Amino acid sequence: MQKKTIEKVIKKKINEWLLTIEKESLREEIKKSLIVTGGCITSMFQNKEVNDYDIYFDDMDVLLKIANYYSFDKMEVLDGRKREFYIEEKDKTH
Repeated sequence: MQKKTIEKVIKKKINEWLLTIEKESLREEIKKSLIVTGGCITSMFQNKEVNDYDIYFDDMDVLLKIANYYSFDKMEVLDGRKREFYIEEKDKTH
């Protein structure tokens, strides 16, 4: 894959994730602070399948806001199960 194509693929993937964040102001802060690194870039250069996208933030305040946004107390897990399901499962394993 060429550099411009890789940039487009990463931008599309990040934008898909950003659209899941309901707070527009947080989305804008993330855009300004986000850094994509890791094997995804190497994989695309080598025309291999991407396993995941490693993201970092250059602003600790933005990172804390994201952590708060996704805090376990507020989170509905991506597969639709709620926090209570995981608490029950955790109790069963201990």
